[in-house]
Amino acid sequence: MMSVLRGEYFGLNSVGSRVWALLETPQSLEQLCDVLVAEYAVDPVQCRQEVAVFLQDMLRRGILTTEPGPAAVGPTHIA
Repeated sequence: MMSVLRGEYFGLNSVGSRVWALLETPQSLEQLCDVLVAEYAVDPVQCRQEVAVFLQDMLRRGILTTEPGPAAVGPTHIA
């Protein structure tokens, strides 16, 4: 994914790409991990830990924003 405004390219692996696709609709960490645990052979605790780190990094970079509600996050528009 490319941010023209930031002049940065963000490469995602297949799981990161799946998380990004799921975030088309803002979701909580728990909602994301419910889907990922069903689709991938991953321990729920490990999923929460790794996805939380991924989301925090995306929030720090300004790629995601939080939404009002039960801790939902969604993508910002990267122009």
